[in-house]
Amino acid sequence: MGVAGISYQRKKELVIPNMAEPGLDVVFEPGQNTRDHDRTRYQSIISLPIFVNGREEPFGVVTATNDRVGYFSSHPLPEFRHDDPVRRLAEFIGLAVGARDAIARARSSALVTIPST
Repeated sequence: MGVAGISYQRKKELVIPNMAEPGLDVVFEPGQNTRDHDRTRYQSIISLPIFVNGREEPFGVVTATNDRVGYFSSHPLPEFRHDDPVRRLAEFIGLAVGARDAIARARSSALVTIPST
């Protein structure tokens, strides 16, 4: 299972500053799913579950990668944090899906309560 799958299953964010850390290959079991360029392309990864209207199950996940070690970090930095846009995107998707669901509920309840002529 990959980073996104684990984030979804655990319902928690995963921030991995350095995918080359010893032992991570055992956790994520890359096996035959890797390509030669993966080790240089995916150095730092963040995966965030998307929650909608307080539901317990995530709607999905937002995952971002970078080719620099430490690009995403679990430690707060005083300057711009690279994870901020990823966090805002996950929040925005959650809000958008929640709004879509609310509109669909409103339309279906309006169709049921409006008498036909």
